[in-house]
Amino acid sequence: MALRDAPAEQLPKNASMRRDLAVALLYDRMCPGGGWNCGNPRVYGVDGDALVLPTCWALLALRDALEKPGRALSLDWLQREFAKIESAASLAVARMTLENYGIQPPRAKRDLQDWAAQELAEQGTHVLAWACMAMNPARRWPLVAAKRTEGGTQ
Repeated sequence: MALRDAPAEQLPKNASMRRDLAVALLYDRMCPGGGWNCGNPRVYGVDGDALVLPTCWALLALRDALEKPGRALSLDWLQREFAKIESAASLAVARMTLENYGIQPPRAKRDLQDWAAQELAEQGTHVLAWACMAMNPARRWPLVAAKRTEGGTQ
C-alpha cells in the first residue's frame, strides 16, 4: 500500500518490481477457500484457517492490483464471515474493506455503535481509531481505487 500511494519520485527505481513481488507473495499465501492468515496457508500438510484482519489488509493492499480469481474468492469469504464477527477491530476494518470494494456489508452479530468509546479505547487506540473511521461516511482512507483487469483499467 505504501509503494502504491507514495509519489513516484520518492520511490527507488526497483519499487515497481518490489510491488509486483509483494502482490505475488500475497496471492501465494492465500488460504484455500479464500482469505489470509498471519502465516503460510498450509503447514505440515494442514490447511490454515483464514482470519478477518489479515484478509482485510491483503484485500486493501490488492485493491488496485490486476484482478485475479483469488481476490473475488476472498471477498466472498469475507462477506460470509462478516455476519459472525464479534470483535470491534475486525468489524471496523472488514466494513471499510467491503465498502472499499463497493460491497454493502451484511448484517453482523454486533454493530460498531454497540461499544462505547471507552470500551473501544480499552481494546487499543487503534481499535477506537478504526471504529471511528468505519463509522465516518466522509473518511478519506482507504481510498476507493479503480479496478484493473489484464486489459487495463475499468
